[in-house]
Amino acid sequence: MNKKNVLRSMVLLILFGSLIIVPIFGKSRVNTTLDIETLKLAVLKDNVSLKKYDESIRVAEFKLKKAEDEEDEGGSSTLEYLKKSDYYPKEAEMLLDYAKWSRIKKEQELKLDSEKYYYTYLLLEDEINLQEEKIKRIENNLEDTKKRVTLGLDKRSILMQLENKIDNETFVLNELINEKDKAGMEINVLMNKPMNTEFELKSSDIPFKVYKVDDINTKISETLEDHGELNKMIIEKSLIYIESKLYRELDSGDDEKKITDLNEDGVEKECDIEDKKVSIEYDIRSSYNKLLNAYDSITIQEVAIKDLKIDEDAARKRLEVGLVTKSSVDELEETIAFKELELKQAKLDYYIAVQSFKNLFINE
Repeated sequence: MNKKNVLRSMVLLILFGSLIIVPIFGKSRVNTTLDIETLKLAVLKDNVSLKKYDESIRVAEFKLKKAEDEEDEGGSSTLEYLKKSDYYPKEAEMLLDYAKWSRIKKEQELKLDSEKYYYTYLLLEDEINLQEEKIKRIENNLEDTKKRVTLGLDKRSILMQLENKIDNETFVLNELINEKDKAGMEINVLMNKPMNTEFELKSSDIPFKVYKVDDINTKISETLEDHGELNKMIIEKSLIYIESKLYRELDSGDDEKKITDLNEDGVEKECDIEDKKVSIEYDIRSSYNKLLNAYDSITIQEVAIKDLKIDEDAARKRLEVGLVTKSSVDELEETIAFKELELKQAKLDYYIAVQSFKNLFINE
């Protein structure tokens, strides 16, 4: 077996091995074609995590009502009685607010994941179609070259180059198919469906709208006032000092160590709060910077496409006078088609960056 056949056999073996691990859809099926809103509704309806948050909210609501009902009741000790009047209701309200905030954040995350995998899946379908057309073009070129070699118009070495190119592009195609199937599995997981469930997605353009923040500092200040995790930490700190105050008011003489420990916990919590504020500000600024960079990528892609289309117009004119071949013009059109797909991917990256930034806030 010559070197060319050994190489082709190895590539085909790799491709065959890769195809074995690709999940086969079709064992079960979503009967409707999903658009993005239908998908998000399906995800939110059956998501296990959201159901857990709903249960946490119900438990927190019960505990808050119980704490409010028992505010004026006696306790097993004076400390317990005093806690019922202020400490326990405030603690219960804090836990309820945090449970509600956490559910909102989870819902934001699920919606964004739905959009990300939905549009990624569609883009991969388009890229697979383009890749298949590319392979067909090279195969046609191979057949034409075989005829030219027979006529002595081309070197036989060109055949091997084209055959290797077909193998490489087929390998790329197989990787794209695997990526699309992985995106499909992610969609099924989000919908709480079996991973091999077959579905169809309605074709849709990538949402695109330029997003700007007038004053990032104001955005940060507003977020620090309305951040569920930060607010929880602030109330936890106040609860520590409430408990310390209760021990001091009781003045039993045996609680000095407890008071000292609580005060130390309060100071530590204050440090944690300041660290959290820095972390929140960093997340906002870095997320916004990522958003701006993503927009720059769109501009770069648009300029590249514009330049390629100028080259395409020139190539068509040269084709008319026989200075270039039709295959070279077809290849240039193919390059533009792939570049336009890259532009769509850049717009998706920008959209995800915008939504991720917005998700840092509750009222965005």
